[in-house]
Amino acid sequence: MAATASYNEATKVITVASDGLPAPVSFGTFPNDNNPNTVTEQDFDHDFLYRGGTFGIARTFDNNQYTHDGYLRTISISVNDLVLFTNNQIDEGDHLLFTFSDGLKQKFIYKGTTFTSIAGECWLSSDDQLDLIVDTQAPTPVTGTYSYYDQRNGRTDTPLGAIGIAANGVSIFNPSAGTGLNPPPGFSWVAAGDIPFVDSGEDSCGGHPEQSGQYHYHDPHFLDCWKAGSSIASYNDYYGSTQYNGNNIRHPDGHSKIIGISFDGFPIYGPYAYDTNWDNLSGTRTMRTSYAVKDTEAPGRPDYGSTSDNPPAGALMEDYEYVDGTGDLDIHNGRFCITPEYPDGTYAYFLTVDPDNLDNVKFPFIIGNKTRETIDTTFTVAPVAPGASLPETTITVTVDTDTVTGQSTGVFYFDGVEKPANFALERETTKYIFNQDADSNATFGGVYHPIMVSPGEDGELAGHDHYMQGITYKLDGVVVSMMGYHMGFVNATSRVMEWVVPGSAPDILWYWCHFHTNQGNNFAISGGTVVPTLQFTLQPTNVTVNANQTATFTVQAQILPEDGPLTYQWYRSTDGGFAFAAITGATANTYSISSLSYMTGYRYRCRISGPVGASTQAQNSPLDSQPAVLTVTGSGGGGDTANRFDSTSSTLDSTAQTFDGT
Repeated sequence: MAATASYNEATKVITVASDGLPAPVSFGTFPNDNNPNTVTEQDFDHDFLYRGGTFGIARTFDNNQYTHDGYLRTISISVNDLVLFTNNQIDEGDHLLFTFSDGLKQKFIYKGTTFTSIAGECWLSSDDQLDLIVDTQAPTPVTGTYSYYDQRNGRTDTPLGAIGIAANGVSIFNPSAGTGLNPPPGFSWVAAGDIPFVDSGEDSCGGHPEQSGQYHYHDPHFLDCWKAGSSIASYNDYYGSTQYNGNNIRHPDGHSKIIGISFDGFPIYGPYAYDTNWDNLSGTRTMRTSYAVKDTEAPGRPDYGSTSDNPPAGALMEDYEYVDGTGDLDIHNGRFCITPEYPDGTYAYFLTVDPDNLDNVKFPFIIGNKTRETIDTTFTVAPVAPGASLPETTITVTVDTDTVTGQSTGVFYFDGVEKPANFALERETTKYIFNQDADSNATFGGVYHPIMVSPGEDGELAGHDHYMQGITYKLDGVVVSMMGYHMGFVNATSRVMEWVVPGSAPDILWYWCHFHTNQGNNFAISGGTVVPTLQFTLQPTNVTVNANQTATFTVQAQILPEDGPLTYQWYRSTDGGFAFAAITGATANTYSISSLSYMTGYRYRCRISGPVGASTQAQNSPLDSQPAVLTVTGSGGGGDTANRFDSTSSTLDSTAQTFDGT
């Protein structure tokens, strides 16, 4: 399902339902060395006020008229109004948007009672007058009406956890790791970015699961996966029907499309916006963050360094400060502007990347340390138990004497049978409950024995991976991670591993003890619909050649559990990897090209699909390889630059689209 959404025009409420899984792309390998959690399907539901096409809450002072005289627009302030400027409703430095009856929309920075004559600033020139400085002169006084939008609801720190939802149904989280991963006391690690000091096991899409299995994004790297092979184009017509130079996450004029919604109701766009807030003919560019690393350490922070005791600058959330005027975006990481969806204007958030290197993301990544309006956290989310509607079979697991080799830690018994081989399981038909409530699981041999599953005998004790697909661990009826299962095993009275064997499971898997070798044996798995999986066994590598020499890129791939025919299609990027275009005729596992000097920096990758002709395609088909970079040395052979930008023929269609999460 991924995600569905409906919008009530009368109430302005958007209702979202999601399974939390990142269709149409996939996710990485979990658990992994730095993340012990398993991605699980979620039941996520939320309804909240949608503010797209608005600037927030419209207000006026007691007198809703202004007078424009010279370069000033003045507003009378009553005694009641004056209280707003002294009780934290309007603070010095706040960004106030005014919309005037003559059509002007302008943001003003409030300077308190300090005189200013700078356009775009405002100040209390007296207790009964607010002066707004504009850049257009009125030779004779003109009057009109106005509304204004302030920041009074934007002073609370952005909460931890889910603060928005991406268009594919994946939750968007605050960039902070909170108190996790043992930061210095009173501080929090940055859990996102290109090279976070602490590794929480993010995949190549910038996502990972937390303890409940909820997969989520912290930073803009998920756009890399959405763009890969135009994957997001297949999700819905909003993305699929238009593109910019092959990039379906941008409108034909170059402005980013909406990639999600914050739970304060405002849309979240990708990194591109119009150069000028209110001019859609001003061209597009990436939006610059206004956050920077502090020159000196925050009070109480260990000195900048390179160790966990003295983390480097930028490793902690508290290392960053908002510096007004240094970027395009405000403290919330958004701005007032027009967009293709909202030609009359909206407030919107924008993803932040490095304008000089689009592969690098910039703090605060998605939403700032404070949101423009209050985040609505009344959503519900819970893991969906695999096989909730399937018949159940319980296997009583005990640990007892090893009658074969006599090892002191014993071996597993299933329903009284010692270490059974080829224990039969069926795919997709049954929820198997491996019950370890018996005391012997926690005490035999003076040690404890959490059961695990692996593709290889003795699991990670013999260098094999964990197998977690379809598996749910529970202690005392509460879902826990695999790590939580073995860490809380002894103190629990109820210990179960529930397993709905997925269609992608191989014919042989192994059960084993998390701590002791030779305690388990193998499962024999049959039935169900075996869903094949694509796998690259050789990724393309970077190539350096002299000008006019041939550069060759190669991939090798297979289909598991049974190999079969594949299709290959090579793609080329001429813009540093932001957009890739298919190369006509490049449909083998090897691609060669005569290298010209201007091609240095081009990137190449291969997309595989399959099995060819099979009724059931691989669960991860199509699959893109990692990109490889071409470096051309020397200056010989400039070549014909007319064919630098190869792409499929495209029609740039500017037909208006509406954002549809269905």
